[in-house]
Amino acid sequence: MPHLRTSGAELYFERTGSGPDIVWLPGGDQRGCEMRWQVAGFPDFRNTTMDPRGVGETRHLEGPPWSIRDMARDCAELIEAHLAPPVIAAGLSMGSLIVQELAIGWPHLLRLAIPMGTFAFSSGFSRQWMEAEIRYRRRHGDLPGDFGLDMQAPPHLGRECARLAGNGHFHLLEGLAHLSLCGHRHEMVNARIREIVAAETG
Repeated sequence: MPHLRTSGAELYFERTGSGPDIVWLPGGDQRGCEMRWQVAGFPDFRNTTMDPRGVGETRHLEGPPWSIRDMARDCAELIEAHLAPPVIAAGLSMGSLIVQELAIGWPHLLRLAIPMGTFAFSSGFSRQWMEAEIRYRRRHGDLPGDFGLDMQAPPHLGRECARLAGNGHFHLLEGLAHLSLCGHRHEMVNARIREIVAAETG
């Protein structure tokens, strides 16, 4: 399967379909293939996923630790090498932060950025929750799926992110949690993404 040597990694990626380019960025410690629910819903696009550093078949050439900017640079180099920019980039959770960093550092590569379950900053209880989860996982703890809620990225932080973006738009899907698009309510999420793509790209 294909790898791309970036500035700091041997980046594993997969690509399917044909049409306009969408890059899907997974959350947390997920592999790119975890975005399969979204890929399957967009057969009329060329879908690209990648394993971020520290996950799956991507091999790092430096670090850790890595910054979100490091991972965004990997994605930017993938877009430049194998896609036809400007592209659509959509990410979940940590993937949303990568999408945001792409939009900040490499805006010429994007037609549209769709960060899902995101935040512009983390403070208060949501930051404490995230720090506690990091400590737990470093001790090899594993959280059950019931914890897939928006504790790290509550809606008000996503709304603030859209406001700071200037031309951003906030979308709240009632009754969905942080990881609902991973096989739980993916049809609803995909339908909204299609609406956003149609509205923003014509």
